[in-house]
Amino acid sequence: MKNYKLMILLIVLFAFNCISLKKEFPEKKFYIIEPDKTKIVKRANKIDKLKINKLKISPFFEGKELVYRKNDVNYETDFYNEFLIYPASNITEQVITWLISSGFAKYSINRAAGLDSTYILDGNINLLYGDFKSEKPKAILEIEFYLFDHSSNVLFKKLYHTETELEKKEPAYLIKGWNLGLTKIILNLEDDLRKVTLKKEAIKESL
Repeated sequence: MKNYKLMILLIVLFAFNCISLKKEFPEKKFYIIEPDKTKIVKRANKIDKLKINKLKISPFFEGKELVYRKNDVNYETDFYNEFLIYPASNITEQVITWLISSGFAKYSINRAAGLDSTYILDGNINLLYGDFKSEKPKAILEIEFYLFDHSSNVLFKKLYHTETELEKKEPAYLIKGWNLGLTKIILNLEDDLRKVTLKKEAIKESL
């Protein structure tokens, strides 16, 4: 009888512990980085056919888990807060959508099969993390872009770096900060690309 009662007690304790453990694990959340598309201004085409290569990204930030910088030497990843898709793919898609929607490029080779590109936009995401080492957290985003012609000549190269202050050290606020940072970067990128002098032979080829 004593053994039976002991067994019942152990079962109850085990069940209680299982329930407690389940409650301790937070719900996993997923995010995407998305610029403010209300800032897109429709303008004349600068380039006819543009290929935008998938952006490269530093191996430190290529995963789906959000990255936080806690102090000068320590970084942490957040298992419970992730990007819905890998950040390089996420940001590349946003750049394509923006430059086509604004009219900078008439066609995106990425989305139109059978077209040859006259120009290629390439880039590298150098930094993508939440700077939580001080009482004033920031969303850090840095991307370097390159524009090539069909002969692989570099027509444009520029580094864009944003540091957006956050209200709180929380994932949702970090995503909002990156959204603002990416909006600023793409706005400046398009303005800079529109100022690039294109070679006459390349322009003729694109018509």
